[in-house]
Amino acid sequence: MIKFKEDMMYGCSVTHDLASLKSFCTDATSQDTIKSLEIFSNLDQFTKYGKFGNANLYYPKDWEDVSVDSSFSGDLGSMEWDDSTNTCKIYSSALVKIDYSSMGYEENP
Repeated sequence: MIKFKEDMMYGCSVTHDLASLKSFCTDATSQDTIKSLEIFSNLDQFTKYGKFGNANLYYPKDWEDVSVDSSFSGDLGSMEWDDSTNTCKIYSSALVKIDYSSMGYEENP
């Protein structure tokens, strides 16, 4: 029996045999289905970041646009079948790099 106190567990799984996995992976409709999952749509909403640790929502100059690497935008959610290993590769993650620095003085940051 598994008990969860404050943690949340979520996920999904799909079972395929080899033929249906290859068909799923190479089908354009399946790729559209994969790209429509919520895991990929969350990154589309990540468009601004606060320049300062506690950026005020009502001060537009406290916010900057997120820059996106052009090579990344088309790959997320795409699938590729590998005949040599009989695997379906789904590009399902993104690296979010956050650059930060200190400003001001210790007594008045």
